Amino acid sequence: MTEEQPEVPASDENPAENSTGEPSQPDSFEQYQNVAETVGMVPSLRKKDNLIQGLVVLVCGIVGALVGGLLWGPRGAGGLAVVGLALGTLVSGFILMILGWKRASK
Repeated sequence: MTEEQPEVPASDENPAENSTGEPSQPDSFEQYQNVAETVGMVPSLRKKDNLIQGLVVLVCGIVGALVGGLLWGPRGAGGLAVVGLALGTLVSGFILMILGWKRASK
């Protein structure tokens, strides 16, 4: 009197995928990153994002220090280095925003 359940073929490729080939549930890292990219106010944990942001901030700080040093000496170097770091933070955020849009469009 018990009905037999039809056997569902197992996917050899990825057990976390459904029949359409899409992931059935994203892992917790991807869920966190999705919140970090859409809502904000939490740090990104992607190594690539952090590397991009660090390099942009570093380059802007160095350029600011060089320009300030050439124009106004040591005090100018320090002052424009701080300005360069702040500007680099804004620029890197803009770059990461564009990268987030590209990821979301895929």
